[in-house]
Amino acid sequence: MNRSITVAVVALGLALVGLLIYNNGGDRRSWIGYYEGEGMRVNSGAGLNTGDTAINKVKVELRPDGTFLLEETGIPKEGVWRVEDGKALLKIKTVLGRPIEDRGDGAVKMNEELELKRIDKDTITYFDPVWDEEPLQLRRTQRLL
Repeated sequence: MNRSITVAVVALGLALVGLLIYNNGGDRRSWIGYYEGEGMRVNSGAGLNTGDTAINKVKVELRPDGTFLLEETGIPKEGVWRVEDGKALLKIKTVLGRPIEDRGDGAVKMNEELELKRIDKDTITYFDPVWDEEPLQLRRTQRLL
């Protein structure tokens, strides 16, 4: 009898830990999928025209193999992603099918990791620390890319 209670308590504890990890964005599988959103982007100062605004449409596919496809204002970018501290971090490796290094030293220096944060199971925020002042909200969708 004591053994079955111990097993039940351990199983319950593991289930609660799993739920906590999932809800905090720590479970990689919970991030996999397709997301899209759009909003106004205000240049935070990294570009030439600080303060300029533009409509920013973003589509992202987070793949199970740790790669992603991002389409931002119509420009395809690919790279790798990982989960750390409850956030998905994206590192761009190619733009328009060419290595980021081909775009010059400036592009390489400004290629900081993009940050996704979970709001709920179907909503995340997208933030580019180089270009954005505020995160953009993305919603989980059917495959779009």
